[in-house]
Amino acid sequence: MPYKSAQHPDFAKDVHKLTKKNKPLKQVLKAQVLAILDNPALAEPYTGNLLGLSKVAFGKGPEYRIIIARYACCEQRDGTCLYGDDSDIVCEGFIDFIRVMSREDANNFYKKSISYIEQLLR
Repeated sequence: MPYKSAQHPDFAKDVHKLTKKNKPLKQVLKAQVLAILDNPALAEPYTGNLLGLSKVAFGKGPEYRIIIARYACCEQRDGTCLYGDDSDIVCEGFIDFIRVMSREDANNFYKKSISYIEQLLR
């Protein structure tokens, strides 16, 4: 798995909220996260206010969205390398898991203030 990853605190909260009453969803989410790390091209880029973020739809319908941000080789949100100058570390990129939510909530996500979105991308 050449892609490194991190989870935004909101992602962990979303997972807990969604899987509290739907335990099988946790396994589906785990499989989706691993699939994204193996092939980030699965994610469809957003445009407009959410430029810089991408989404992966899954579930019946599909009824859920995972929202991610992709960065070049091991860069963090602030642009620094996650692993310093260690040349032994090989990575194709860095994926930040931002949110996971229902389709309806994801469709309304763009309505959040632009400052909130910009904060997520830092």
